[in-house]
Amino acid sequence: MSVADNEPPAVGDPGKLGRGQRIAALEDFDKTLPEGKRSVRENLFGPQPAISSEPLTHATQIINLSRSAGDFEGLAAGRRIAGVSRHFLGEHAEARSLAEA
Repeated sequence: MSVADNEPPAVGDPGKLGRGQRIAALEDFDKTLPEGKRSVRENLFGPQPAISSEPLTHATQIINLSRSAGDFEGLAAGRRIAGVSRHFLGEHAEARSLAEA
Protein backbone atom coordinates (compact mmCIF):
# COMPACT_ATOMS: atom_id res chain seq x y z
CA MET A 1 0.00 0.00 0.00
CA SER A 2 1.08 3.57 -0.53
CA VAL A 3 0.28 6.96 0.96
CA ALA A 4 -2.48 7.25 -1.61
CA ASP A 5 -4.00 4.06 -0.16
CA ASN A 6 -4.17 5.76 3.26
CA GLU A 7 -1.20 3.93 4.78
CA PRO A 8 1.66 5.84 6.43
CA PRO A 9 4.80 5.93 4.31
CA ALA A 10 7.67 3.63 5.18
CA VAL A 11 10.53 5.13 7.11
CA GLY A 12 13.92 3.50 6.70
CA ASP A 13 17.48 3.81 7.81
CA PRO A 14 18.97 6.73 5.83
CA GLY A 15 22.07 4.65 5.15
CA LYS A 16 20.03 1.77 3.71
CA LEU A 17 17.46 3.58 1.58
CA GLY A 18 17.10 2.21 -1.91
CA ARG A 19 17.14 4.25 -5.07
CA GLY A 20 14.18 6.65 -5.21
CA GLN A 21 13.37 6.23 -1.51
CA ARG A 22 13.46 8.99 1.07
CA ILE A 23 12.81 9.49 4.76
CA ALA A 24 9.17 10.39 5.42
CA ALA A 25 8.38 13.93 6.56
CA LEU A 26 5.55 15.01 8.86
CA GLU A 27 3.64 16.30 5.85
CA ASP A 28 3.63 12.78 4.37
CA PHE A 29 1.65 11.54 7.36
CA ASP A 30 -0.85 14.41 7.00
CA LYS A 31 -2.04 12.78 3.78
CA THR A 32 -3.20 9.76 5.78
CA LEU A 33 -5.40 11.75 8.19
CA PRO A 34 -9.18 11.71 7.81
CA GLU A 35 -10.74 14.88 6.37
CA GLY A 36 -10.94 17.73 8.86
CA LYS A 37 -8.31 16.39 11.29
CA ARG A 38 -5.42 18.55 12.44
CA SER A 39 -2.01 18.06 10.86
CA VAL A 40 0.65 15.95 12.56
CA ARG A 41 2.82 19.05 13.02
CA GLU A 42 -0.08 20.90 14.67
CA ASN A 43 -0.80 17.93 16.96
CA LEU A 44 2.85 17.80 18.03
CA PHE A 45 3.67 21.50 18.28
CA GLY A 46 0.27 23.24 18.50
CA PRO A 47 -1.24 25.72 16.04
CA GLN A 48 1.18 28.02 14.27
CA PRO A 49 0.65 31.68 15.19
CA ALA A 50 0.02 34.19 12.44
CA ILE A 51 3.12 36.20 11.60
CA SER A 52 2.59 39.89 12.24
CA SER A 53 4.25 42.78 10.44
CA GLU A 54 3.80 45.00 13.50
CA PRO A 55 7.44 44.59 14.66
CA LEU A 56 8.56 45.74 11.21
CA THR A 57 6.39 48.85 11.56
CA HIS A 58 7.97 49.61 14.96
CA ALA A 59 11.46 48.99 13.57
CA THR A 60 10.78 51.44 10.72
CA GLN A 61 9.68 54.05 13.28
CA ILE A 62 12.87 53.47 15.29
CA ILE A 63 14.97 53.88 12.13
CA ASN A 64 13.23 57.12 11.15
CA LEU A 65 13.47 58.61 14.66
CA SER A 66 17.12 57.60 14.98
CA ARG A 67 17.98 59.18 11.63
CA SER A 68 16.31 62.46 12.54
CA ALA A 69 18.02 62.51 15.95
CA GLY A 70 21.42 61.45 14.59
CA ASP A 71 21.42 58.43 16.90
CA PHE A 72 23.63 55.86 15.16
CA GLU A 73 23.20 53.20 17.87
CA GLY A 74 19.41 53.50 17.62
CA LEU A 75 19.67 53.30 13.83
CA ALA A 76 21.69 50.09 14.09
CA ALA A 77 19.20 48.59 16.55
CA GLY A 78 16.26 49.54 14.33
CA ARG A 79 17.91 48.00 11.28
CA ARG A 80 18.63 44.82 13.23
CA ILE A 81 15.00 44.55 14.41
CA ALA A 82 13.77 45.23 10.87
CA GLY A 83 16.11 42.53 9.53
CA VAL A 84 14.86 39.91 11.97
CA SER A 85 11.25 40.91 11.27
CA ARG A 86 11.74 40.61 7.52
CA HIS A 87 13.43 37.24 7.99
CA PHE A 88 10.40 35.83 9.81
CA LEU A 89 8.10 37.32 7.18
CA GLY A 90 10.02 35.30 4.58
CA GLU A 91 11.78 38.28 2.99
CA HIS A 92 15.27 36.82 3.39
CA ALA A 93 17.18 38.93 0.85
CA GLU A 94 15.90 42.17 2.39
CA ALA A 95 16.62 40.80 5.86
CA ARG A 96 20.19 40.00 4.91
CA SER A 97 20.81 43.47 3.48
CA LEU A 98 19.49 45.09 6.68
CA ALA A 99 21.59 42.85 8.92
CA GLU A 100 24.78 43.42 6.92
CA ALA A 101 24.55 47.22 6.81
